[in-house]
Amino acid sequence: MTRRFWPQFVLLGLAAAANCAASERVLVLGGTGRLGAYTVKELVRHGHEVAVFARATSNRDRLKGIANLRFVNGDLGKSADIANAIETGRYTVIIDASGRRTADQSYSHAVAMPQIVRSARARGGVRQIVFVSSVGAGDNVKRFPQFQWGEYLPLLEERGAAEKSLIGSGVPYTIIRTGNVPQVDEPATGTARLTEDETVFGPARRPDLAALMVACITGPKCINKVFHATDDSLKMPEIGQ
Repeated sequence: MTRRFWPQFVLLGLAAAANCAASERVLVLGGTGRLGAYTVKELVRHGHEVAVFARATSNRDRLKGIANLRFVNGDLGKSADIANAIETGRYTVIIDASGRRTADQSYSHAVAMPQIVRSARARGGVRQIVFVSSVGAGDNVKRFPQFQWGEYLPLLEERGAAEKSLIGSGVPYTIIRTGNVPQVDEPATGTARLTEDETVFGPARRPDLAALMVACITGPKCINKVFHATDDSLKMPEIGQ
């Protein structure tokens, strides 16, 4: 029987995170982006030490005013930058919340994730890599024959390759696949959940996704698992079929 994690799990996870303030040193890739910024704020709110990997030219306005936040300059399209950031740091958790769009060819998840893994293994001490992927990534696309993925297929294949490299790495991991993430950011509902049912395609808002990620940090129920994020309180928009 497929196990599901309901909102109560999220609350317990957040409580646990609050009780271990500053216990994790977290490197966030994609931390200046929309989901990444929510994630950084949630991590800081729970007392974790956070560093954000970002290009020197990236817009950091979403992170203004956050105290004790450190930036590590680097480009996800350059393996040497990734290696330098991870191998010279002392991170216990790495979160890849980078949200590359189909038109963005500046980097590839299929190239960046293997480098993240290699560097984590070389440095040692990394107890978890969290990767924000997509519903339909890799072989999961076969679960949704009713959808016409169109231009998203190459990106889903890329993220599927990244998932495989992470799963086979030997480094503890958590993969959270997102389905429909609204274009316009709205407040958290507090009812989003994670499920291991890989046939689920649902909506979830960015603040809730950030909360789910932080609740999963080093949590035994999340280690070496692939989840789909969804929120039963939200209505799923029409999707082209």
